[in-house]
Amino acid sequence: MARPVFYRISKCTDGRFDIDIVRADDDSLSRRGLKNLAEVYAALDDLRALMAVCGATIKQAPEQDGDTALTA
Repeated sequence: MARPVFYRISKCTDGRFDIDIVRADDDSLSRRGLKNLAEVYAALDDLRALMAVCGATIKQAPEQDGDTALTA
């Protein structure tokens, strides 16, 4: 069974958004500079579809100190 993939959405000081994605093996990737939440949600939908093909799920990562809580 595939392990879950975790994501975190961050709002940047310039008003754009970043998505940080971490796999269970601590490999990570990110999408930077998304213009609005609609782009964030579209990127997460694409990731969900890709992970579903692999048999994995994506989950929002637990908040850390200093995180801005944004959910998708």
